[in-house]
Amino acid sequence: MRPKACTTCRQWKARCDASTSHPDPCTRCRTLRRTCTFDRNFKRITKAKRILELEEEINHLRGTAAQPLQSQPQPSSTTISASPHTSPADKTCPPPATIVATSTPPADGLCLSAKSIGNVHFSAAQVTELFRIFSIRCHPHLPMNMCLSPDPVFDRCPLLFWAICAAAASDHPILLLQPEISSLVATIIATPPRSVEIVQGLLILCMWPFPYSNTTEDPSLIYSGMATQAALQMGLHRPNFGNEFSSKKDPSVEREEVKRSTWLACYIVAQLQSFRLGIPLSIPVDFSFRAALSGSHISPLLANLYRISQFTTQFNSVIGASASTPSGLLEPSTRIDMIKLFLVEFDRLKEEIAGETSQMLDLSLLASKLQLLSFALHDDTPRSEDIVPLYYQAENEAMRLIQTASECNLSIVPAHILRHLFFATVMLIKISWSPYISQRELVQDKINHAIQSLSTAVKVQDDHTQRGCHLLRSTMILRDCKRTPSIRSRMASSLLFDNMRVRKEYVDEASAAVVPPNFLDLDGIDWQDLGAIFV
Repeated sequence: MRPKACTTCRQWKARCDASTSHPDPCTRCRTLRRTCTFDRNFKRITKAKRILELEEEINHLRGTAAQPLQSQPQPSSTTISASPHTSPADKTCPPPATIVATSTPPADGLCLSAKSIGNVHFSAAQVTELFRIFSIRCHPHLPMNMCLSPDPVFDRCPLLFWAICAAAASDHPILLLQPEISSLVATIIATPPRSVEIVQGLLILCMWPFPYSNTTEDPSLIYSGMATQAALQMGLHRPNFGNEFSSKKDPSVEREEVKRSTWLACYIVAQLQSFRLGIPLSIPVDFSFRAALSGSHISPLLANLYRISQFTTQFNSVIGASASTPSGLLEPSTRIDMIKLFLVEFDRLKEEIAGETSQMLDLSLLASKLQLLSFALHDDTPRSEDIVPLYYQAENEAMRLIQTASECNLSIVPAHILRHLFFATVMLIKISWSPYISQRELVQDKINHAIQSLSTAVKVQDDHTQRGCHLLRSTMILRDCKRTPSIRSRMASSLLFDNMRVRKEYVDEASAAVVPPNFLDLDGIDWQDLGAIFV
């Protein structure tokens, strides 16, 4: 009997779905374009040992490259080998030395020289490790067709290179990289991009944004818009007609698949930004997306993520943005009917993608269904037998999402996973305020579990995640007694913004209460009479 997990998944201590995808490789191996290998005697290679092996390979390659030029003096340098998750002092290495090119191409995924930007320096081993982390843990969340070899990426597009490093790095390197990457993005405005890699770099920055305190400080919506406009300017929506958007001919079929997958990723990221801010999506669905799905080299996971995003956009527009009302939200009776109709469509979509199972798909499906059910939880929905099953579904699906998301390593997941977890918790709090809650103690446990899980994803003090945890803790003890009308114009995110405002009205205003200036008038005190009291 063979092991349940392949050697790749065992090396990463990750869940392997080879048993369900047999005879095809598991999701992770399929992403890496390799076959699943099962070995009962396999032993994991520790990170420290792997770094030493990489250093030996780099030294060997450097020695091979320098052999024809032994007569020339070689610059002495010291490489500091460290994991991307070590202390700040271990992140520093000297400027990269010049590497003499050889006829032998470097090993795939292996960095041959140190890289630096501004005051940030990474050794070759660190860069290799960062790209390996991104390939295994980050890239499957948005599996675009892209190059994942450090040196070619660095030569082709520095923005994409440093975006990958930032997505895979730990807290301190992220803070060091933030101003440098922001400067790279600023140059795009002055010099319009002409490469697919720049679009991919912007999308990665949207998926793994730098820490921020307030929603308005997150530039992800701007980056997403820049990526979409750049993609349109380069003709990514018409990959077969690239010569009509550029004077350079690029007949490579592989290049066409890169364009198709990147265009699908633009839509997925734009939909996530639409949900984050509760605003309509700016990309219309047309034939270009259906054509992109037909690509032979498009990842099935990416195609399914697009289908979920397109379905989510559709019901958000119909129910929450396109009605003939000032807020765009359908009236309660019509809204409930449309929710039921889209729930049937959701079941069909779930059956269509049932052959592909992964944690990312499960979370995306649960988040989409919760957004649909959230329209039944608005305050203007009258009490009736029709909404009771919708409340029960919302309660169960929210608890499922919290359980599934809590099983992930939340310190490195994309930002939208944390938002989905936060949204599910807000829905449970909303349900706990209603008379339709069916499992009060279990719901309370799940809320506490979600807050505890979110706290593990805090990167810096007072960042958006930590502030979200504070918001959830404070709103748990509040009743849904608003001083102002409910928020209705933010589509599925209306509940989220409504919850934030309840907290602001009851907690922030109380803590920010100003003491009247004449509350204690020291100038008006008769100090002579006051002294007589103590005689």
